[in-house]
Amino acid sequence: MMKFFRICRAHRILLLSSMLAAGTSIACQYVLNKQPCELCLLSRYIYVAIVAISILAIRYVHALFLRNVLITFVFCSFLAGTYHLGVENHWWAAPKFCSLVLPDQEELNKPVPSNFLEGHVTKCDAVNLEILGFSATLLNWMLSSALFWFLSVSYAIEYGRKSMQIRTA
Repeated sequence: MMKFFRICRAHRILLLSSMLAAGTSIACQYVLNKQPCELCLLSRYIYVAIVAISILAIRYVHALFLRNVLITFVFCSFLAGTYHLGVENHWWAAPKFCSLVLPDQEELNKPVPSNFLEGHVTKCDAVNLEILGFSATLLNWMLSSALFWFLSVSYAIEYGRKSMQIRTA
């Protein structure tokens, strides 16, 4: 059981899980034509950063700085997922950049600007995609929570193992 929480294995699991999360998000956008909201994009960017840092952490397994950066990004992923889940479930208000305001008649009579179709129009406080009956936001939160817990436990076991070696030496 303890071998499951080894640092090298933890970094590999983190790499594969983050690749799966980012890849699924990109596939849903381009294959299923599901436009992500701004908070979904933020989660995607964090997962891509975790992929890059995980690759470095696998290569430089003893670099404490990379471990600290990695756990920070995984915690940010958990925070972003928690915030997005709260917005989607209306536990708190969506940020201004996530709200689509419908124009009134006066706005509709104005000429359409050339950049009208640029940007995202998907609302953050509505379920945009369901997978197996669960919102993608909930699944993202569950994954980010599990990854944060798993990496934290792996680092704690490694720290305990090293401190025991120092005491016995």
